[in-house]
Amino acid sequence: MQSTQRTEGHTMYVISGATGRVGSAIADRLLENGSPVRVLVRRPDSAQHWADRGAEAVVVDLADQVGLTGALQGAAGFFTLLPFNPMTTDFRGDMTALISSITEAVVDARPRPACDTAVLGRGSPARGHRTDRAVASP
Repeated sequence: MQSTQRTEGHTMYVISGATGRVGSAIADRLLENGSPVRVLVRRPDSAQHWADRGAEAVVVDLADQVGLTGALQGAAGFFTLLPFNPMTTDFRGDMTALISSITEAVVDARPRPACDTAVLGRGSPARGHRTDRAVASP
């Protein structure tokens, strides 16, 4: 995990997927409203883009549970949109591992509220997963 900036003593909103359409819209709106934002990105160049805009930017892989837990520390809220690799040969296995990493990081760091936007169909690896309980529990 690599962080480009640190914002202490404020309500921090953590947004993953900030390089995409939904995550960037959320991060933009929060920054426009003057809210402290920590974006989670996969590449250093993306981190620099967000740091230049006033966000704290952390380079972390969502599959890295330890790194993700650290990135969620002190968060008042967490938004994630599950990324997936359309070229994978084991979609179910990859998604299950990713969901597990995110879930365990949320359980450990306890950001409130957390929003998981996994919208997968019937029989998906996300269905009935601990994520539902981790996100919904107080």
